[in-house]
Amino acid sequence: MKLRLSLFALIILLFSLSTFGQANHTIKIKGTVVASATWNSLVACYHICGMSLIVRLDKATTERYVIVNVEYVDERSKPQHGLPTQLVDQAMRWRFEGRIDGDGRSQVERYIKNSDDTDSEISAWRLLKGAEAEQLPFGENISAYRVDMGKFKPLK
Repeated sequence: MKLRLSLFALIILLFSLSTFGQANHTIKIKGTVVASATWNSLVACYHICGMSLIVRLDKATTERYVIVNVEYVDERSKPQHGLPTQLVDQAMRWRFEGRIDGDGRSQVERYIKNSDDTDSEISAWRLLKGAEAEQLPFGENISAYRVDMGKFKPLK
């Protein structure tokens, strides 16, 4: 019994150590924000909120686009309640410091899903001003990153 418990504890420790480094590894993402999720404004949040963006990478290696999920604090005393609107005013180059989000992949859906998992008629993504001709990779699984509050800045 002690041997089983020891082995079980060792397996859990090794698993947590192997995933710990992956989840906390910071990745620098440089690219142009070309679209924002339309559901950003549909989801109620309290205190810690998020907005999803599609970023076209400056130096595309295996992928041209990634999803960046940016966290921000909902502060009623700030304009737009703290929403970093500068990210979605127009297509612009930004640098993000992020970590792998969830399993690291996310499918780019064309439409928002209904509660019965069927497609609605509401577009899931809104192209930003200056990126209207962009061809988003609908139906593809692309890399997804989480960006903590304030871990982004504009590039020239």
